[in-house]
Order: sequence, then structure tokens, then C-alpha cells
Amino acid sequence: MSVNNKHIVKLFLTLLILLSIVQAQETESWKIVASQNLRNDKAITLAIKDLQKTAKKYGIQIDILMNNEILKENTIFLGSPSQNKQSAQFINSNNIKLQKIDDEQGFEIKSLGSNGKRVMIITGGSLLGDVYGLYWLWDRLKVYKKIPEINTLRIPRLKIRYMSGRSKKEIENALRYGATWVTGNLSANLLVPWDSEPEKTENAKNRETLRELINYAHQLHLKFFIYEDEFSFHPSLIKEFGAKLTPEDPAFWDAVQAKYRRLLQAMPEIDGVRIRTGEATRVGGSYRAFDVMHNGECCDWSLAKRYRTWVKKMYNVVVGEFNKIYFQRTWVTSAYEQHSMAAVYKKIFTDDIPVYNLYMSPYLSTTDRFFFQPYNPTFNLTPHNMIVLLAPLDYHGHRDAKIFPTFPGGYYQNGLKLILSPKKPNVKGADFGAPSDDRWDSWNITFYTASRLAWNPDEDLKTIAKDFSAIYFGQDAADDIADIFLLSPEAYKYGIYIEPVAHGDFSSLRHMRLTTFPAKGLPRLDSGKKHINFLYDIYLRCHPWQEETLLYLDHGLEKAEQMKKKAQNAKPSISNEKSAERLLNSVELTWQLIKTNNLYVKTFFAYFDYRDTPTEQNKKHLQKTSQELQQSMNNFLNTPNCVYRLDGMVQLQRNVNQALKNLQQAEKILDNAPDDNEIKILISNQQKKSLEILQKYAKKAVKVVHWKGRVDGRDLLKIHLDQIEIEHLRYDPILDKKFKFFNPLPEKAYTIIVKDIQSRSFHPFVLEQPSKENNYTATIYLSDFPMHGYGRWEFEVYYLKEKPEKLGLLPAWK
Repeated sequence: MSVNNKHIVKLFLTLLILLSIVQAQETESWKIVASQNLRNDKAITLAIKDLQKTAKKYGIQIDILMNNEILKENTIFLGSPSQNKQSAQFINSNNIKLQKIDDEQGFEIKSLGSNGKRVMIITGGSLLGDVYGLYWLWDRLKVYKKIPEINTLRIPRLKIRYMSGRSKKEIENALRYGATWVTGNLSANLLVPWDSEPEKTENAKNRETLRELINYAHQLHLKFFIYEDEFSFHPSLIKEFGAKLTPEDPAFWDAVQAKYRRLLQAMPEIDGVRIRTGEATRVGGSYRAFDVMHNGECCDWSLAKRYRTWVKKMYNVVVGEFNKIYFQRTWVTSAYEQHSMAAVYKKIFTDDIPVYNLYMSPYLSTTDRFFFQPYNPTFNLTPHNMIVLLAPLDYHGHRDAKIFPTFPGGYYQNGLKLILSPKKPNVKGADFGAPSDDRWDSWNITFYTASRLAWNPDEDLKTIAKDFSAIYFGQDAADDIADIFLLSPEAYKYGIYIEPVAHGDFSSLRHMRLTTFPAKGLPRLDSGKKHINFLYDIYLRCHPWQEETLLYLDHGLEKAEQMKKKAQNAKPSISNEKSAERLLNSVELTWQLIKTNNLYVKTFFAYFDYRDTPTEQNKKHLQKTSQELQQSMNNFLNTPNCVYRLDGMVQLQRNVNQALKNLQQAEKILDNAPDDNEIKILISNQQKKSLEILQKYAKKAVKVVHWKGRVDGRDLLKIHLDQIEIEHLRYDPILDKKFKFFNPLPEKAYTIIVKDIQSRSFHPFVLEQPSKENNYTATIYLSDFPMHGYGRWEFEVYYLKEKPEKLGLLPAWK
């Protein structure tokens, strides 16, 4: 090695040593002083580990003080003086006064200095209060990227905070965000010891697995619940009791009670049962569901009688026999039953229904579209305990939509103040959730905000939004980004919803569902007739105040533009370039969504103006708005991370183009297009003829695939060779889909025939036969409308070598 190289190496090593010294000097050290009892507690251990892990990111070392060590560093005294001798000694010698905490969940944090070092005292009303105190410090650390001065007394207003606990990770997250109750990952059906195999053996294994999760939740001081939807069951139960699926049969209620009695006998560890009736949607496999509130052959029981009987029968087992907690969600997929109507609710929850250990859980809103919905009127009508459900206000998106999150603070805060305003409110808690991953989406801002407001419903909303922004973007950008959060609900409420049709219906967002602008009806069959009629209904409802409607929409767009400006202002203050880019992209996507929606409404307003009054001026106006809409649609779909479907807009544009080309001809096409009933006849005739052909040519028919699944909306199954692609059109996606190919579909213009085994509504039908034009792809239409909830579908697909024209099976709409 040359002399110069030796000199460089020596200089490099010197720099490393100096750097390590500087880093050592910059490291801030803290010691946690806690009793052995606290150090042995699982929740305390988890909270300290979380605190240590986060602190390490910001150059802060936090350790637990061992028994023989002398206090030399910054110190955190944990626990009440009666539980921590060193804390008591410090507090007494320095004449420190702590507030009396009567609430076991409450805590006080006090910051002060001593001999040039910082001291923090965290003392809870119980060990659980100590845990929450540590997690408040953890939150402050994430917000400020350092351990700030904290002087606060925090006592939660809502003592029950209910979250998901489907895994150890979720249970830990629930504790971090202040949970007291959690619900597990397995429904009651997968735990009950059924008198049937393989369910009996499988459920025994499920119970053993779940016991570990329950034990862990209990170690973290959380109550653990089992959930179920509707009355769902294994058929062996109904057979055992010889019961009929009707509320009028006493044996039916014996079977209901037996299910939950056997569950609680098999799993005494669980703390309660959570039930939801109102939509039979969540059962699969060999299990079945029965809608107790609406179904039952020849049963004339009222809803009130059905619901009241259900609650009493469940209560007698869950609370009466086992002294567990019975948690009943009052949700239903309508705006005229117990969840949303005070009169109906009061008929059910009379003095005949006990109060002890019974909790109901309605949404804060009347239905599940939130904006323009009144607050739920069923709170505080009876003495029965309630847990308010606080859901994300993002019906205009979903978890994978990268639009800017919707801040729920204003809606939540005003609602909580309303339902907590009586002297003795019956609201005891909130059901919201905890973040399952670390991202700044609508779900996480919802859970964070709900957690803060559950402790203090009067907390300043800008502070909450700013803290959340600081966690993800830093303090320098937090103020501007908090303003974007505060603008978001106004932008979405006025920029997406159509105000005159948003009131008084189950769906206040009629023309959009999550990330889809649906085309109503069956456009390939009815030339867009049903969709145009749907839009015309909106138009007529808005027509008396069309100017005001558009002013509302423009107001929302203006708020979205303000969000863009705020994001540009914040960008230079965000140190992480990727985070800054994501922020700008999400705000841009929001603006594009709102702008496109704005032009959608303006275009169909202009379309109907032209149809009703076909002047040259109206024609030019329609042409202009349609062109602007098309450009906006293109820009929106080409914006990074756009996952939206614009089916309704695409169909409108088809009808607009026809009207601009020849209005009389366009009107004639719509007049002659089949309506729902005529379409059903067309489909039924095709299905009937298809089965006749299949029976006639049974020996020649080649089986392609056997398919089954649970359908809740409208879907296209596209079969090519031995592959199936599902194009989801409306409502919820298909669940539990299974299929088996027996022969690939040839790349020939053969005839496809569907043999229905089990389905609902329209039944599966061939929308498009394979041809050269569609790359020999067969399209099968599945439509569960107008039924509610998932239906079980099962069918087989065959092909015949004859062309559909020869067999007379070319669809009438072709």
C-alpha cells in the first residue's frame, strides 16, 4: 500500500470515529422506572416495545431501569405511587401533586425537570390506565419525532371501544388505538360442535386455534367476541330438532338457542356474542342462512314481534344461562326498519327486553351513504345500552382507491355531541377499528379520528388532522395537509353527491357505488333505455332548482381545487419525495373524480334539456358539455392509480351521440327498446330454447365447465379456451367461486349453452356467443338483481359444433 493510500485510510478511520462520537452525543437516553408487576404484564411489555421501536427511529434510546441501577438519565416513572416505590419516593421528595384518577382507564402525564434531566410521570387509574398512558406518549412521539413536554389528564368519555381482533397483529393494533373489546376471525358456525362431519372435527381444531387468540386478548386486558350474521346454521341442526324455518315453529327457536348454548359450552373463554340480522350474506360452504326478520312460510308475524322474540331468545342463553355479553347490531339494508326508524325501534325494545349485558350497535348515520343523511334517530329512545358504529365516510371510493382520504371529524364530532347530549345517554361506546397497516388512507384517518373522539368528543378537529398529517408527512407540512383533510368532506359531499336526490332515501349517492358509475339496466339489451330513464328521474327531481344543484357541484369542485393548491404549498416541506409525490397524485385523482362527476351531471342535464326542447342553442350546449365530459373521462382514466369504472358515463355518451346525430331516430331507438319485463321474456325464451336444444343434442353436447359461486350483483363470465375472466359490473363481487374445466372452449364459432342447476333472478344466460369478432370468447351474464344478499349459483356450460344461427340460438339482441 502506498503512503498516500495509508494516509487516506487513516483519515477515513478518524472520520468514522469522530462521526460515532457525534452520533453518541446526539443519542437521547431515557430510562423507564416500573415495578416488577408492571414489567411482567403483557400489555405493558408491548407498549414499551412499541415505544422503544419508534423512539429508535428518531435517535432516542429507551431502556427499562434495572433494580440496582442509579437514576442518571432522563426518566419515565410508570404507575401510581402506590404501585411504584421509586416513583413515590421521587414524587414525595419533590412535593409533586398528582390528580386523583377515579377511572381505571384514565391517566395523567406530567413533565418536569430534575438536576438538569427531564422527568416524566405516567400514572393511571389502574394498570390499564398505565397502558393507555404509554400509548399516548407513543402517539406524541410519532407526531413530534421526539419526546415532547406532556402535561395532561385523559379520561375516556366512551368506555367501550370495539375493534377487530382477527389475529395477534390486529389485537395488538386494537390495543394501540385504545380498544377494550375485540372480535375474532372465526364465525360461530366454524366453532359450534355440529353433529356432522367433517364440520365437527374441523370446528374442534378451530376452537383450539382460537383459544390461543382469546388468551392473548385477555393478557392484553381485552374482551373477546364471536360474531355471526343472521341465523345461519348447519342443516343437521334443523334436522335434529325437526324444525321448520319459520318463527312460528317453537322447534325453530329451540334450534336457535341450542346453537349458541353449544357454542358457549364448548368455548367458555369467550366474553360475548355479536349478532347482525338484516342481510343473509356471510355464509358459505355447507352452511345455510335464514332471514328470521322477513322470511318463513305462511308466517304473518310483524317485524317487531320477530325481532323482539329473537333478542329475548338470544338473551336468555347468552346472558341468562352463561352471563356473557350479548351484542346485537341493529343494521338492516333498508331505511324503514329498526335501524333507521325510531317508531319501529321502540316497538321492539320495550320494557320486556332486559338491559343488563345487552348492547345494540347502530350506525351513527341513518343509512350507509353518510353525506346528506340525518343522524340515526334510535339513540337514547330506551335505556338499552348502545355502541355507536363509526364507519369510513368513503362510499365514493374503497381501500384500493388512491383518492385523497375523507376526513370524518366534523360528521363524527357533531353526531357524538348530539347522541351524548342527554343527562344519561344510553351510548356507552364506539365501534370503529384500528389500522391494519401503516398508510394514510380513509380507513386509517377514520380509525385515528374515531379513537381520539372516543376519548374526547370535544377535541379540536384541526389538531387531530394536524397530528395525523405530522405522523406521515412531518411537522413542517402538517398544517397545510391538515387543511386538505378538513376540505375533503366538503369537496366530496358537494362535488360527488347530487343534493336534491340525496335526501330521504336509503342511497343518498344514487348514481355511483364505490368506484363505479354504473350503467343501469342491461345496456346491451335495452340500448341504454333503463339507464336513461334512471338519469331522467334524477333530472326531473333536480329540475325545479337546477341552478342550485349545479352551484353545489361547482362548490365541491372549488374545494377540490383548493386541496390541489394546498398540496402544492405543502410539497416543499415534505422531506420524503415519494410521500410528496403520492400526496400530489391523490389530490389530483380527487380533483379529476369530482370534475368528471361534475360534467357527468351537467351533460345529462343538457341531454334532457335538448330532448325536451330541441333548439339549436340546446344542441350546441349539449355538444359542448359532452365533449368536455369525454375529455375529462379520458384524463381521469389516464391519471395514475385510477381504478374507477365509468360505465354510466360511457352509456350516456352513446345516447348523446345518437341524439346529436338524429334526435328523432334516437328517440325511436329508445321507444322500441325492450323494458325490464320484455327483457326477462327475451332471456327466458332463450333459456327455454337452449335447454330444448341441449336435450335434443345431448349426445353431441360437449361439457366445458362446471361453475359455482355466491353472486350479489351483476357480473360477466368470459370463457376463452380453459380460462374464465370475471368482469364485475355492479354491487358486491362474487364470493366462493369454484370451477372445473372438462374441455377447453374451441376457438370456433360454436354454440354455447348454459344448463342452470341453482340460481336466482334472471338465471345465467348467454349474452354473447363465441365468434371471430370477440376472439371466440363466450360471455355469460349473471344478474342477482333485484334480490338482496348473496345467492348461491351453480351451472354447467356446454358447446355444440353447430353455429347459433343454424340452431336458432343467436340472441335476439344480437
